[in-house]
Amino acid sequence: VLALWQRSGNVVNEPLRTGRPRVLNSYEILMSCLIEHKPDMLLKEINDELLKAFETDVSNQTISRALKYCGYP
Repeated sequence: VLALWQRSGNVVNEPLRTGRPRVLNSYEILMSCLIEHKPDMLLKEINDELLKAFETDVSNQTISRALKYCGYP
């Protein structure tokens, strides 16, 4: 505990991040705006908008997970 305090200034270990890094970190803002503007938007439509805006094609499952992470059902 003392070594951890001296090294990091904290006595709690930071959790290790496991798994693949998130793809949509910066695109979640656009998705939130799209959903606010049109709440019944389909995942395919969101994907089309991401493709137009950022030239990024992601799966519908990735979009669905990102929306859940942002608090959308």
